Amino acid sequence: MAIWLWIFCYEQFFCLLLLLEVVCWLFWRKNEIVFSSNSKDPAWLRFTDLLHYLRFLSAS
Repeated sequence: MAIWLWIFCYEQFFCLLLLLEVVCWLFWRKNEIVFSSNSKDPAWLRFTDLLHYLRFLSAS
């Protein structure tokens, strides 16, 4: 029973990370389109890189 609970929580955590990444990407694209600036916000880039790294760790 405990293993199923752990798997369920792990899947929910992965889905939450994926959703957070999509929201951050959409917010970043919206700001890029609205402000029409060629410079990208390094804080958002670092945050999405961190999410990619966490997804890579969870997949391996």
